[in-house]
Amino acid sequence: MKTAILIIAVVLALLVGYAFARYEINAPVKQFSRALNDLNGITIGETTESDLLARPFFQKQEPMCSGATCIYHFESRNAFLSSLHLAPNNELGAFVSLHNGVAETVLITIWRQNKPQLMLKQTADMKDCKSGVCLRNLTPPNKILTARELLYDSQSEIRNRLPKYVNPSCLAFRRGCDNDFEVLPVLHIFDPVQAGATASAK
Repeated sequence: MKTAILIIAVVLALLVGYAFARYEINAPVKQFSRALNDLNGITIGETTESDLLARPFFQKQEPMCSGATCIYHFESRNAFLSSLHLAPNNELGAFVSLHNGVAETVLITIWRQNKPQLMLKQTADMKDCKSGVCLRNLTPPNKILTARELLYDSQSEIRNRLPKYVNPSCLAFRRGCDNDFEVLPVLHIFDPVQAGATASAK
């Protein structure tokens, strides 16, 4: 009888532990997926702060303001896996900046330990781009690639497809977000051969 009770207790403990681990692993993925849904459709120069506050994600965030500029910011990290050294430390961030109550920039960042940062940015500053979408590498004088930045303007359909073009599920992978095209599927609009260099597309 005691043996049976002990076995049941062990099994229950294992099930609870498994459920807890699974929740902790998947929580950052679900959190950032919800954020992407509410970032979707924001158009710089048009979307107002009132529009943003109608979305659940922004209702839960406290903006950081300085003068006429306010920034809404959210981060999601694979804290459970990385704390157990089961995956490299990875973090996805979402930023929306407003000036005088109107969206000015929408930025998504993918920070990866010992790898170049990835950025997806809706901006009006497209002077270095020949079209409404462009990809560029950020390389300082030491010639080491530090970041890859994809810029798009307020007319690009990317702004309406963020849940499709950003994949936070890598936060639940043991290898983390090591594959650029996997975590940022929008890069597939560029020729994979050219994606390692500065490129532009319509």
